[in-house]
Amino acid sequence: MPNTLAHIGAQLPLFQRLMPAADPRWIALGLLIPDLLWILQRILISTTTLDPVQVRAYVVSMSAPFFYLLLSAAISLPFRGNSKMTNIL
Repeated sequence: MPNTLAHIGAQLPLFQRLMPAADPRWIALGLLIPDLLWILQRILISTTTLDPVQVRAYVVSMSAPFFYLLLSAAISLPFRGNSKMTNIL
């Protein structure tokens, strides 16, 4: 399972330098998205009777960057062009 805190700790300062006007909470959410499936895998394997091989196969197939971009686009659509919605997080 990827180390989410290491991703945020290493990449958040870099993104803050590249995009100083960006809210750090949105950046942290963007860094969390690739780890969501791996976290879900750990939860499902430890709490359900699902076949671990099938769960792992699903997570590996869904961990392609295309799905992360699709999920990120879906999350960002409600917040497009509306500066009042930046205070939601």
